[in-house]
Amino acid sequence: MTRRSDGRWVETLTLPDGKRKYIYGSSKSEVMKKLRAFEEDRCSVPTFKKVADEWITQIDSLKVHQQ
Repeated sequence: MTRRSDGRWVETLTLPDGKRKYIYGSSKSEVMKKLRAFEEDRCSVPTFKKVADEWITQIDSLKVHQQ
């Protein structure tokens, strides 16, 4: 976390897709609070891979039961 010349604090995150996310605040604690909220939101949304893996597992279990 760094302090900008305008006095605000900023944290830079690199997302899995390679994009960067900048989180700004007037204090370190404000940035940390926003960072925690961002991480919670990001973790609660299932990724395509997770949904696809669960779907494949369900299909495979149906095939086993049908045989």
